[in-house]
Amino acid sequence: MPRLIVQALVAAACLKAGGLPVVAIELPGSAPVPLGAWGWAAAWLFVVGFTNMFNFMDGINGIAAITGIVGFGLLADKPVFILPGGPPSNLMGFLQIALPGLLRLAASPSAGLPTAQVHLTRELTGRQLEWTQFVFGLLEGPSQPPDFVPLRGASRLADMAGAAAVVAIPEGQARLTAGTVVRAQLLN
Repeated sequence: MPRLIVQALVAAACLKAGGLPVVAIELPGSAPVPLGAWGWAAAWLFVVGFTNMFNFMDGINGIAAITGIVGFGLLADKPVFILPGGPPSNLMGFLQIALPGLLRLAASPSAGLPTAQVHLTRELTGRQLEWTQFVFGLLEGPSQPPDFVPLRGASRLADMAGAAAVVAIPEGQARLTAGTVVRAQLLN
């Protein structure tokens, strides 16, 4: 029982510090249900419940680690599943699905990262036609729109750390041709 009390107090402190109230619950195919003052209680119950669920699963041979990095959501009105993977997969899962969801829960007018038109300096090619693929890059030059220079270094982690923008190669498209103007998500 003392552990549950500590979890409840820590969950309440985290929610207060985070300042992200749950304003509504929305299920697929239904209208949002406003929670009003009950939003904080729902968020608190969710945090305490998931903490205990993970604590329970932690004793089942690593199952908690796997479920902690599996996610799902909607991207461009299509269901998306994030499977266990490395840092690039986790970062894109957060930027494309979790961040817009958190901003929506916080009643933010923004639906995600800011975007801008960019000019591709090189052709971008994808590896899988069935996937939306993301390419990290730099923005250069005084021209409008700015030039997008893809980062294709030896390390994807270094590319992620040094990137100023991300361009998506849409599902079903093998390449984006050099010289075209596309929309990029801005990272700084």
